[in-house]
Amino acid sequence: MSANFSSRGSSLSALASFGNWLTVPSHQITDKYERRKAQLTSSVALASIVFNLVGAFFTPGMRAADSVWAFGPLIGLSLIAYLLTRTRFFALGSFLVVVGLFSSAYTSIILSQRDVVYSLLVYISLGLVVGSVLLSGWTLFLLLGINAAFTLFGLSAFDITLPDNIGGALGPLTNLGFLLILLNYFRGDIEKQRINEIQKTNQELMEIRENLEKRVEERTEELNRRSTQLEASTLVARSAASVRDLDELMNSVVEQISERFGYYHTGIFLSDAADRYVVLQAASSEGGTLLLKRGLKIEIGRQGVVGHAAYQKRPRIVQDVSTDRTYLHIQELPETRSEVALPLIVRNRMIGVLDIQSEESNAFKFDDISTLQNMADQVALAIDNATLLEESRAALQQLETLNTANAANIWKTHLKEGARGFTYTPLGVIPVSGSSVSMNNDDEKVISIPLSLRGQPIGTISLKRKASDPNWAETEREMVERVASQVALAVENARLLEESQRRAAREQKVSEFSNRFSRSLDVDALLQNAVRELHNLPQVDEVSVFINPDKGTSKAK
Repeated sequence: MSANFSSRGSSLSALASFGNWLTVPSHQITDKYERRKAQLTSSVALASIVFNLVGAFFTPGMRAADSVWAFGPLIGLSLIAYLLTRTRFFALGSFLVVVGLFSSAYTSIILSQRDVVYSLLVYISLGLVVGSVLLSGWTLFLLLGINAAFTLFGLSAFDITLPDNIGGALGPLTNLGFLLILLNYFRGDIEKQRINEIQKTNQELMEIRENLEKRVEERTEELNRRSTQLEASTLVARSAASVRDLDELMNSVVEQISERFGYYHTGIFLSDAADRYVVLQAASSEGGTLLLKRGLKIEIGRQGVVGHAAYQKRPRIVQDVSTDRTYLHIQELPETRSEVALPLIVRNRMIGVLDIQSEESNAFKFDDISTLQNMADQVALAIDNATLLEESRAALQQLETLNTANAANIWKTHLKEGARGFTYTPLGVIPVSGSSVSMNNDDEKVISIPLSLRGQPIGTISLKRKASDPNWAETEREMVERVASQVALAVENARLLEESQRRAAREQKVSEFSNRFSRSLDVDALLQNAVRELHNLPQVDEVSVFINPDKGTSKAK
């Protein structure tokens, strides 16, 4: 069963495809409404050809000669109409199809001697109905007039006697014709309105589509631009975080901003010590380089876009510098058309301004400010870190200089009784003084390595080989240098330990004095105890304590 249905469906589909191929209009007809009318005309013409052929062969009682005269012209006319409908002249084919239907009425009257009223009502009515679909109102009105005139005056030429009720046929046909003409105009007007509405709707849809496409393109372009800016901002911030030298950092930032964002000038201003001016420290353009050499500084709050941004501690944007009163015209930067100044703020403290200028007006959108300000905040942190690092390095260098200067003095004071040292001989380790060391440094068997502490020499290590031993190699000298550095550190640590122990002994002695003094409540006994205790101090020969309300003195020897 399903196979039969499938086979039948395939046959119907093939038949429909064949019929569509027979009636498809010319490709020269582009309007959809006209193509539908041309296809309908082709179908009606083919149907007329088929029906007339059937009538020619199967009309009972008609001779072959009469069939040729009755149906031959109609078949030829329908064939010509069909061929015309397959071209861009399909309108002429439509006219011939309707004329053929009208002619069928008179052919049946003249050749077949059929009833005049019947033939007119059947064929003319059919022709009017088809004509109202295929032809214009004026053309149908013309055919209706020709039909009435031929009926009243032309049939008599063929010895056809008009019946008495001929008016009963022409009247309804005329009424039907006028009614179809009115319906044709009404239908055409409705069709035009519908087409206009459809075209208007299509135009609106096209405009909506174009607007949507434009908005999508603009949005896509905006997203791509924002993505590019965020990527550039991230790269600039990452690069700024990796640089430690302040000058190198600022030069790198201005160059990368100009390169990645496409701005022709970028500058960094830093506040002076009094927070009165911002001074240009780095610039990416040639004009900016000249301003650097000139030492450009802008007063905060009074001069230009940069000064106002520094004073207000918020971004300042100028889309057209020719109309802004705060813009400061600088001859080294004549191509500036728009400018934005972004404050560099760290811990709520304004340290400078990032100045960006473009050759185009309206180059900075308000949506870009947040991205640029975030980048400026990262740059401010990097600048602040680099500044703190330089200050720390300077402080450390000063401290090292002081320690280096004090190292020699400390050791001179520590060794004020004389130099100290030891020598290893076959007899063992013996102490030596500086004057007893007598090694010839020019001898290749002797090497002397200084003991250095914070860049200051505090002693010497000397090594001597026997005359039969090989000379000192470079690797051996390097090993001795490493040993010397460790010895210097160890000696310094020992000195610090001795100093700590002496300080602790002094503190303990003072504590003991305080405890003993607190035991006496009598002034004379307390002074006597103080004299005795102070006399026990090392290298004190005589102690005197005087109490005088007017003038107090103390003397210790």
